[in-house]
Amino acid sequence: MSDYREAAQLAESYFCTPEYEAKHVDGVINQVVIFATDAKDMIERPTVEPTYSTIQGQKKSFAYKPIRPGVVGSRCASHWCHACMHAHGPGDGMTAGLRVDGCTGPERRWTEHHVERTDAAGVANERKRAQALGHKLARKLKVGDWIAVQARERWSTKEVVHYRAGHHWVGRVVDAGAKHFLGDGVLKQVTKRREDIDGTMFTEGDIAIAVEWYDRTTDDDEGLSFCKEIGSDGAAVRGIINSTELRAASSTPFDNGLQFTMAAEVEQAIVPAFRPAQVTPAVTRTGRTAAVVALAAAPPPPDDTVYVMPARVDHEIRRGCWLGGRYM
Repeated sequence: MSDYREAAQLAESYFCTPEYEAKHVDGVINQVVIFATDAKDMIERPTVEPTYSTIQGQKKSFAYKPIRPGVVGSRCASHWCHACMHAHGPGDGMTAGLRVDGCTGPERRWTEHHVERTDAAGVANERKRAQALGHKLARKLKVGDWIAVQARERWSTKEVVHYRAGHHWVGRVVDAGAKHFLGDGVLKQVTKRREDIDGTMFTEGDIAIAVEWYDRTTDDDEGLSFCKEIGSDGAAVRGIINSTELRAASSTPFDNGLQFTMAAEVEQAIVPAFRPAQVTPAVTRTGRTAAVVALAAAPPPPDDTVYVMPARVDHEIRRGCWLGGRYM
């Protein structure tokens, strides 16, 4: 068939015949009519216009600033000093809490608002995008990687002070003990239609990842300082997460090339007592003997070590979290 006319003629030769109508006279569909028209003559079907949520307190605000997709900042006073003119977002002239460094005006901090699509198509597409990102990140994870997980609920009232759009939890990948081909941090890849693992629901294709959790510290208003979560038994708290909730990992840079890093706060280095190096002979490929110095492995940091996340990293993690008409 070379064009739509030949396709229409072929359909008519089968459906629009007395034989077809006689055979289907008692059927639910007993007659077929073929319409054919050139694509340029077709009328475009109306599309569903996207709908968005509204910003609360619009009449009280006189200045607005885009922060990231779905998030804008507002201020009651329209003030633009030198610092405000050069502040573009968290980590770039602003803190994670949208406070402008060096602002000389009466209102240094922007109030955060999130504006998300509320129509069904927009919500579904955003959710699928975020879940696909999680699956992609999960396949490159290694034990020890830092990860950010989108928070679906508030596990404690302590989180309220740090709560903003794109709220997330932080952890590190630990050995799941399964020796999975996707990595030691993977417990399994689900093959069933639905499966509950450690209280978390998984569907076919989802990846279960073992994680050790880190909490935000209460003394950091910006919510960028984290410390290992210790349970009532004195052991580090671990759990299993679904790859669909994964939003960032230190093994994969963000789209803009930024790396997910965490810096440990070291109070003061302790100089260890002098200990002579252990020297053992070894044979090189040429057969000559060489000295090999065995260096002791660095001790792991204590459990109360505080790790600080750069504001720009926090900004990019929240960018990857979907809002979907929820409180996130």
